[in-house]
Amino acid sequence: MQYNFRAIVDGHKLPISAPLLPLFEAIVNSIQSIQETGKSDGLIQVKIIRDLPINNSFYWETDIYSFEVVDNGAGLSINF
Repeated sequence: MQYNFRAIVDGHKLPISAPLLPLFEAIVNSIQSIQETGKSDGLIQVKIIRDLPINNSFYWETDIYSFEVVDNGAGLSINF
């Protein structure tokens, strides 16, 4: 399944006070990096890194510790 992430990102404008603004920016940078290469098989992977689960196996509730955004574009990968 393929998604047009550029259209998705363009369609969602976040306010400056949004806590996920760095993630938004990292995804936009990945899109631009892939566009620079001219690749038709661009790939962006977003990994959500969480603390250890705090409940039993029926519920998986943890705090998000960080995000990892990796792409196959011309730029570099950033962990934050």
